[in-house]
Amino acid sequence: MNEIVNQVFEAEDQARNLLEKTRSEILTLQKNTDKEIEEINIRTREQSTSTIKDIIEEARKQVEETRNKTLSEAEQEDEAFFLQKKDKIAGVIDKIVDYICTPEYLRDE
Repeated sequence: MNEIVNQVFEAEDQARNLLEKTRSEILTLQKNTDKEIEEINIRTREQSTSTIKDIIEEARKQVEETRNKTLSEAEQEDEAFFLQKKDKIAGVIDKIVDYICTPEYLRDE
């Protein structure tokens, strides 16, 4: 009977030791897993930041190209407008100069 009780106590000790060892291994695995997750999060943030920077830089380039193209087109349209209206503008300027330079009593009104 005494031997059976000793075997039970020994089995309980072995179970307790196994349980403690298992808990320790679980804690170690948890710590390692948490560390790996944090490293993955850091890498993911770095990659996301890099990707966002690349996207922003590309968008800036596209905006700058569009801006330059729009300005160039506007300048060409502006130049074309003044070339088309050159004769009319010159005529209006001549009339203004004549009006200013002609005394009031000599004007045809």
